[in-house]
Amino acid sequence: MINVHRKLCMAIVPTAIIGVFLVAVLMHFLTKYALDSILKDTPEHVQIVNLALYRIDVFTIVLAIIATAIFIWITIIRFKKLAEADIGKYLQAMDSARSHIIMTDAEGAIIYANKGAEDITGYTFEEMRGNTSRLWGGLMPREFYKDLWRTVKTELKPFRAEVKNRRKNQDEYYALVCITPILNKAKRLTGFVVTEEDITGQINNQKYTQLQYELISILSGENLTDAMLRDILLKIAESFSWSFAAIWILSDTDGTLHCAYLWSSKTDQYASFEKITRQITFKPRVGLPGRVYATCRPHWIVDAVHDPNFPRAPYAAEVGLHTGFAFPIFVGNRVYAVLEFFSEEKLPQDEQMLKSYMLIGNQMGQYKLRNDEREKLDIAKSEFISLASHQLRTPIAGLCWLIEAMQFNSANLTPKQKEYLNNLSGQSKRMIELVEDLLNISRIELKSPAMADRRIIKIGEFADKFIKSMTSYATLNKHTMSLEDKVGASVAVEANERALNIVMQNLASNAVDYSPENTAVAIVIERADDFIKISIFNRGPAISEDEQPHLFERFYRGKSGKKMKAEGSGLGLYICKKIIEEFGGKIGFESKEGQDTCFWFTIPLK
Repeated sequence: MINVHRKLCMAIVPTAIIGVFLVAVLMHFLTKYALDSILKDTPEHVQIVNLALYRIDVFTIVLAIIATAIFIWITIIRFKKLAEADIGKYLQAMDSARSHIIMTDAEGAIIYANKGAEDITGYTFEEMRGNTSRLWGGLMPREFYKDLWRTVKTELKPFRAEVKNRRKNQDEYYALVCITPILNKAKRLTGFVVTEEDITGQINNQKYTQLQYELISILSGENLTDAMLRDILLKIAESFSWSFAAIWILSDTDGTLHCAYLWSSKTDQYASFEKITRQITFKPRVGLPGRVYATCRPHWIVDAVHDPNFPRAPYAAEVGLHTGFAFPIFVGNRVYAVLEFFSEEKLPQDEQMLKSYMLIGNQMGQYKLRNDEREKLDIAKSEFISLASHQLRTPIAGLCWLIEAMQFNSANLTPKQKEYLNNLSGQSKRMIELVEDLLNISRIELKSPAMADRRIIKIGEFADKFIKSMTSYATLNKHTMSLEDKVGASVAVEANERALNIVMQNLASNAVDYSPENTAVAIVIERADDFIKISIFNRGPAISEDEQPHLFERFYRGKSGKKMKAEGSGLGLYICKKIIEEFGGKIGFESKEGQDTCFWFTIPLK
């Protein structure tokens, strides 16, 4: 609109000047014609006419100049009013906008800011004038700003991105920023228009959603252990930039809340606050954890330093902690734990955060409740399997003894009867193996002393003894077995010898059973960082990719395995995995077509 007024003014002014000039010329000729007609018979008429024309021309020119000046002055005033009106409309529109809008010169110095910019940043226009947006920005990486200036100053293109800024009160916020270069007719940069939209709420919603997903991933299929609670605490602290965090658990003896775990981003700075947090206990309704426990609801303290019901206030003031927030974790209808967080900033109460963490606390509690019930069911199941296996072992052992006695006195049996007897002997031995596997599982899950008790084992001596015990089995099945010890006799681990022997027997016997006759089985012992790694190699067929993810599952047997060995419980590798994980190690395998198959496991060094 301003450009239209300017063009209109530029067209009218020259036209007015030309018009006045033409009128003056016309008056000159009309006057001369009139005087010639009147004074044509007078001898002095030529001199008189010329003199009159000279005076009229001078008067006309003066009059034309005055008229033109007045016209131009009126036109300029009118143009100025129209331009001011248009600019006023634009400024009024920008001022009424809720978004943050500023205008800068070519160097980024602020020359205009609307009310939205003042509301979002907390700075007045007078505080912004002459400054750059670094007044509330500057929190992004250096590469971000290099890319920004290259885009808007060198390439002269708009720049759009999500940024993190800081308000005048030091609260951080997220904004969607758009910077548009202003170019003149010569395509030279004269300034920038910058808009920001506060998207803190959207970003926080995304964080809550992501956090809930991550917490569900942590909780899914697991028991809510103390270690998992610590992981959850750290995940929340990391997601929302809390400076200090703690877990509070109710004591069964005196009914007070005590700190079970704490974390801080600045250990040295927060040392005194950490110390009092570890020492102090809270009764229900006392302090931040006590209030949460008593009300069963999240609580927010804007400034703990000045809160009358915050016993650690002097220590918080000393280390510079202000805003406190805590929420409960439920098991059924009771509070199982309280998670507490602190920030150095003074943050206004966030109702959305309170509601979200109430939901998270309920979800975590439901997982805890279901997992407790599942754990009780698993214990009951393991106890039943243990009892049943013990009850089965005695009659099956008696059956095996009878079958062996009949085989010893089988001279009068027919060949068919001997075949039946041999089959019965094989089936009874497999039953004994299955019962033993079930007993081993129950011992592991119930943490029976037979499996749980540990002692120092020199791994070299253990391996030598094991090789001697397995050599006859390998020879019977037309295999050779070798040992390569790369660690020496003095290296030791802390483990249950019986459980370790079960792992070695399962893996070594599998290596023999699932490889062609007249091939070697090799056992290699080596060091892997702070672990001992034992690998067992054989020349068996490669394990298909479809079967690999399921090998350590309970009762799983692959198709290729069934073809090579029809009998088997499918529990051997599952038992190995449970035992090695109890030792704090890992178990795995490597199997590719045309290469040896390797099963390996690690145990922490003593």
